[in-house]
Amino acid sequence: MKLLLAVLAVTSLCWAAPQSGYLPDGQLIGRPLVADLWSFGDFDPVSVEDDSSEEVVMPITLEQARVRLVRYMRELERDIEEDIFENDFFDVQSSLYKLNNRVWPRMVHLSDQIYDNLLLADDAKALEREHKIRLGLRRDVARIRFKTGTRKCPSPDESFFAPTKRCVVVESKEADLNPCASKKDMLLYDGIDNRAVCDCVVDDRNLVFSELDGRCHRLNEQGPCQNGTWLTMSAEGKVVCEEVPADCVADGEHVYWSPDPLVAKPQCVQLSVRGSCAEGALLQRDRSGAVACQPPPRPQPLVKLHTSCPPGSFRGQNHQCPI
Repeated sequence: MKLLLAVLAVTSLCWAAPQSGYLPDGQLIGRPLVADLWSFGDFDPVSVEDDSSEEVVMPITLEQARVRLVRYMRELERDIEEDIFENDFFDVQSSLYKLNNRVWPRMVHLSDQIYDNLLLADDAKALEREHKIRLGLRRDVARIRFKTGTRKCPSPDESFFAPTKRCVVVESKEADLNPCASKKDMLLYDGIDNRAVCDCVVDDRNLVFSELDGRCHRLNEQGPCQNGTWLTMSAEGKVVCEEVPADCVADGEHVYWSPDPLVAKPQCVQLSVRGSCAEGALLQRDRSGAVACQPPPRPQPLVKLHTSCPPGSFRGQNHQCPI
């Protein structure tokens, strides 16, 4: 009986929660958060009490954990609106800190786990639903940050472009929507403070930005370096020129590498081949620039919840990565 009452209590509280709030000027919030669109009947409390008065801990799914985060994000939005109305900007900053450093990183992690599980299950219908949920989450966090003034554009697909002093679509490969089109392999990306920045295309080539010629290149190719040297990444994350080891070629396809430098001497090896890797793995460079034996990459979500800002990118080298 107590279990039934606990579930009914949680459900009634959820449905009793207001579905929209008000901005300081009295206007309605444009759209309810994603949690408002979900069925709370699918949500189970973490713990309830049985007839023996002993606490029973009930496991929750990844989806249920995400619902809880969305609810908390909704509460933060309401707190932010109230604090803005009361000119309590210290509390606004406190709520924003919680959003950016606690809630949203966990949301991204959980959502990526959910996506990977659905991908393994090969559930097309569930993947389509997940796509819509991720779109909603991006809109939600962009809207909240816009209200605090830390975003200049309300849309998650736009950034403020200084030359035109307006919000423009980012990551578009259409020439008329890409102010960076004149620069090879560059797109407009979201940067720090929601300011648009021209940067290297993020793809399987793992391009890096060279300050020497203002262009994008692959690591371990000559690029703008002098003969006999190639582009590498320093320990500080800067793209620099270094001497090419003997018997290696600066074509971006070869690296001077050893799986364990303490045991085996580095050799010039080719990327994207198995080589000394275990079966099912290839020698590849990851987004951080590190070379290792890795399984073939999984397909990435169409809707990414976090803007990629790889080491070696213009934003990465110049501390202009978005939150």
